Amino acid sequence: MKKLFAILTLTILALNLNAQDVYSVGYYKVSNGTTAALYKNHERLYTAHQPNLTSKATQVACNSKGDVFWLVNHYEYPSNIYRYSEIKKNNQVYATTESHNEIHISDMYCLNDTLYYAGYQYNEDSILMATVWKGSDFETHWVMGDGVHPSSIASSDIDKRTGIPYFCGYVIDDKKRAAIWEGQELLSTFEQDSIYEQPITTSYASQIAVENGHVYTIGEFEQQGFPIPALWKDNVLVRYAQPYFNVLHGICTFDNSYYFGYTGRWQYYDAIIKDNDSEMLQLGYAYSIQSTFTDIYVVGETGNKFYVWKNFEQQYQLENCDAIYDMCVFDPFFELHSEWYYEIQNDDGTITYQHLEYAADTTIGTQRPKIIVRSNTHYDRDTLIETTHEYVYEENGKVYWWNKDLQEFTTLYDLTANEGDEWEIKVGTESITVHVDSVAYQEINNFNHRVLYISDSEDIFGGRILCTFGHMTSFFPEKLMNRGKGYRVEGLRCYWLNGDLILKTTNDDCDAIYAELHNGINEDDPSTGSGTFAVYPNPANDVLFVQTLRATSLPAYRITNLIGQTLLQGLINTETQQIDISRLPAGMYFISVGEQTVKFVKQ
Repeated sequence: MKKLFAILTLTILALNLNAQDVYSVGYYKVSNGTTAALYKNHERLYTAHQPNLTSKATQVACNSKGDVFWLVNHYEYPSNIYRYSEIKKNNQVYATTESHNEIHISDMYCLNDTLYYAGYQYNEDSILMATVWKGSDFETHWVMGDGVHPSSIASSDIDKRTGIPYFCGYVIDDKKRAAIWEGQELLSTFEQDSIYEQPITTSYASQIAVENGHVYTIGEFEQQGFPIPALWKDNVLVRYAQPYFNVLHGICTFDNSYYFGYTGRWQYYDAIIKDNDSEMLQLGYAYSIQSTFTDIYVVGETGNKFYVWKNFEQQYQLENCDAIYDMCVFDPFFELHSEWYYEIQNDDGTITYQHLEYAADTTIGTQRPKIIVRSNTHYDRDTLIETTHEYVYEENGKVYWWNKDLQEFTTLYDLTANEGDEWEIKVGTESITVHVDSVAYQEINNFNHRVLYISDSEDIFGGRILCTFGHMTSFFPEKLMNRGKGYRVEGLRCYWLNGDLILKTTNDDCDAIYAELHNGINEDDPSTGSGTFAVYPNPANDVLFVQTLRATSLPAYRITNLIGQTLLQGLINTETQQIDISRLPAGMYFISVGEQTVKFVKQ
């Protein structure tokens, strides 16, 4: 165990969790052109190249399961004539435009773990139409416009609170005009009031960011023969750059403010700007600016080298990279091997602990949730009060929880909520409505974590939710889950990741608690599922071996899934029984022999 050499009572300290992985795309030079590359944090992860072609990766999107989709464009070498594009899912080809020459992809996004990609295609009348596709077979999701006026999508963003996608680009009727779509519907086209007392001839929007119903776009309008970079908020110009002197690019929103970059043509640097003229970062070039619920990321260039910044602090340099274009941030709510320790006060005056551990992933329906093993145990280790398996997953800033009574996922946390918002938490057939009283940020080890202060009418789940860690009083609404059972969860005391102490809110000896949790449990207790037989290999592929450790006369075995359904059963006929599990889908299961139960994983 790693020791924290100084922790003050009731003071929260933390190590860097490194929970957020940054994926960026670009290329590196080779003898016959360039090779497209996907980078994870500072290292090159995957490459894409076709014989006799030169390749560049320009867009990337992440889903909540950790899959990365990246767009690779292939060109003839050395003429640099465009040939076709392909979308890669991790290191495999997901979709290709090789036989769809009319399709041109400009941006991608993931919504509910489904990949959508946007750009334009030509209809039967050779009219260029803004289009959104989904899935690997180029299924047309939306065609924007009336089929008469040409239109194109340049960029997209998703409102993190509502999940509504927004797009920006242009439409052409009497002239080229900047356009915003809210979903499929054309929200607006807009022009700028004359700054030279001359008419605007064209305008277009090239990048978009959305927060709390406000839409921010960057683009240009042309007036008096000059292309003038501009930034609009809800169709109203909030700033523009002098033509030929500055170029605006890259925009994101965070905490009701917007951040963007500009290139000073004569100053040769970029500045990331908050609101008006507050300079946050100076670098050579900012290629992409993105925000999660808690942090702002920039991927850019300085001194002919490429770096990632987090909250305007340099994190690392990208290795083996000659150009970079885009990035996405994988931002899980918590990580594998996370462990929580809560203290429980019992009505009889005794103290117990609650231990939560993110143990593995599994599959329920179409979702792949995380398994949280929840154990309530007396300190003296003589009594295991209760052990349950809870199933949660995070998507688009919301944490969903499997309701075993209703057989469906319902909302546990809404990390996108703002002051005044509410959401319903269902526990069995009962429910509570929690209200967000306020939102704040708490600095832990130089990083700001979003905090939701919530309440409900019965004071069942009131308190604060700290992003990354969970509810600071009880991870689940224990007062409703355990109504009438004679105990209450009092609060988070310690949090570990991979055995390292990450967070502490008390003067308890968390190292001693960790040793108690992992070394003090009676492994022969029937509730722990060991002592009379063993299974191997674990994880297993098609065959599972069960070795009985004590003489038993023809015991029966039963294999169940995580929601208790029996999938296989039979008799143990030999000391080492072979069971065919090839028909089971990949995931976690339980095998019971007699009174004992052991979990295993099918790969």
